Amino acid sequence: MKTFSIRGIRQLIGSTLLVGTMMLPTVGMAMTSSPGEKQNGVILEEAGQLASGDLILESDNSLYDMYEFYGEAGQTVVISMFSAEFDTYLGLLGPDGSVVAENDDANGSTDSEIVVTLSSSGTYTVVANAYDETGRGNYYLVVE
Repeated sequence: MKTFSIRGIRQLIGSTLLVGTMMLPTVGMAMTSSPGEKQNGVILEEAGQLASGDLILESDNSLYDMYEFYGEAGQTVVISMFSAEFDTYLGLLGPDGSVVAENDDANGSTDSEIVVTLSSSGTYTVVANAYDETGRGNYYLVVE
């Protein structure tokens, strides 16, 4: 089973975050919510695509995109990623860059889902990833 290993996450955040700050790359990244912004329970909604030129997770050469949302301590969020074209993999990084949760196959499918109660307020980063280096194609991501 794939996991965002400490080494893999350090490579991920080492190339995209500066220590103590949230300086993310502009390629494959979207900031789609801010404190208090919410419509019908949806915090973030994105139709994306993993394609050549996207960010690459060095630990397994899989492609990924990153998205941010603001969450509050005690808030429960459901993050879902669906694709008919590849096996999805989701990761959630906390405001400090640590791995909060990750998921490969939800409900016996190749889609991914994370359900988590946030431990602190701040900007969280969703890593929309392919399970392996062959994963390419369209996906749909929603944070509720």
